Amino acid sequence: MSLGLGNQTSMRSRDTKNPYGFVLPNYAQAVSQVRAGVRDATVMVLDDSTGNGFATSLATTLPESKAWPNLVAEMMEEAGTPARWSSGKPAYASANLYDSRATISGSPFTVPTGGWGPFSGGFAIACHQNTSTSTKIRWTPGFVADLFDVYYIQLNSGTISAQAAGGFVVNQQTGGPGSIQKFTASAASISDSNWVELWRGTAPAYIVGIVARSSTQKRVQIFNGSIPGARVADFSLPGSGWNSPSLLAALQPDLVVIGCGINEAMASRPVGQFTADVAALASFCRGLASAPDVLVKSCAPSGGGISPLEGQYRDALITLCSANGYGFVDVFGGFGDAYTPALMADQLHPNDAGQVRIAEIMRSALLI
Repeated sequence: MSLGLGNQTSMRSRDTKNPYGFVLPNYAQAVSQVRAGVRDATVMVLDDSTGNGFATSLATTLPESKAWPNLVAEMMEEAGTPARWSSGKPAYASANLYDSRATISGSPFTVPTGGWGPFSGGFAIACHQNTSTSTKIRWTPGFVADLFDVYYIQLNSGTISAQAAGGFVVNQQTGGPGSIQKFTASAASISDSNWVELWRGTAPAYIVGIVARSSTQKRVQIFNGSIPGARVADFSLPGSGWNSPSLLAALQPDLVVIGCGINEAMASRPVGQFTADVAALASFCRGLASAPDVLVKSCAPSGGGISPLEGQYRDALITLCSANGYGFVDVFGGFGDAYTPALMADQLHPNDAGQVRIAEIMRSALLI
């Protein structure tokens, strides 16, 4: 899917090695295995509305397509490393269509439709089917794929059914302790027009996301877990098991990118508490079975008088990452340490050009 970035030759001709001096050994090994055709690599992005693409030109139809994680995936692809922003995400608000690749009976999915609607619990955003056992939601990624990993909330003794194009129906039991789990539906053949359909059985169903994969082409899969309004501490909430730690455990990523900072600054969260939040989430990530590397990014400078505090966050993150061996990327510095109206849709949210700037900065770290 082309995003119409225009001529980015000067950006892509730059040195592809990261300029920050850190090492991401597990992620580097995973990318090498992608290039060798051995396996997919998974990057999990935990950011606020910046990572979500809020306020970009496609914010009400396919917001993440203009967000920096997807732009980085495109840049990696063009540079020769197979990569995809591949996660299908549900509607997150009753007024917004989150993913225009989702349809019901051939029409674009808007919420609520046929019993499908938004759900938020334990800081897991999900697409909730509450009433209908027959209304199917279809997701068509628009690129070559034949495997669809469906991430769902394990909650009650019900069933989620899934069928990929031409494939067999998979009936997944959803009972058990509260957590996020996954199952896979397979299409009959590989195609760029394949889709997966989902419907519920005897109890409500909760879909957290879908990742489309190819059995013949291994890729760096970027799962965008960014949520508007998020603070770093929100991603660590234990909640009911329907949370970001549970999603991380289900994904078992090779790299976790931790963002945020804008909403903390809006709430005047002290620097020490902010860095403690980042340290706690990073420590949890490193303890996953996949032993992912951790990459921390500072936020873009905001208007409204909060950028000085965001700059203090940046300085504290440099110290934290240096002491603990985390990667660090200075987006704040990449915007010139100051609010830049030409790159912002408003005082808090980067516009399309601002997202490209962030992608430029992040690309140097992710294209190993």
